[in-house]
Amino acid sequence: MNKNKLSKTGFSLIEVLISLAILSIALSSLLVIRDGAIRNYGRAMEMRRMNLLLEQKMAELISGLEEKSSGTFLHKDYENYTWRSEISFITAPTPGEKREEAEKNKITLKKITLTVRHGESSSESLSSYLIEETNDE
Repeated sequence: MNKNKLSKTGFSLIEVLISLAILSIALSSLLVIRDGAIRNYGRAMEMRRMNLLLEQKMAELISGLEEKSSGTFLHKDYENYTWRSEISFITAPTPGEKREEAEKNKITLKKITLTVRHGESSSESLSSYLIEETNDE
């Protein structure tokens, strides 16, 4: 009788092995998910950093504080980041006027396209348009 009581009170070896297999599968799945989350966090931080640099440099270009068309960032944390700007002009007649008046009063759009690159792997671009009215008479 003593023998029957002991055999019914614990787990069998097969039950322990099955529970360990289920636990290992669950843990490996969690590790894969965690690695993906860490990778996505790194990408999000990189995009945030590049967008911050884009906005800063675009403000400098629009305000006239930056006169060069390419360069690097001076801060030590951003020394591996480079930037390049392209400026183009688009001329169009003003909308809503008669054709003769529209041809006289043209609108010139100054398009500034700025690209920030981090090494060879990633880059982000931003375009901004400035209106410059010209009256050709």
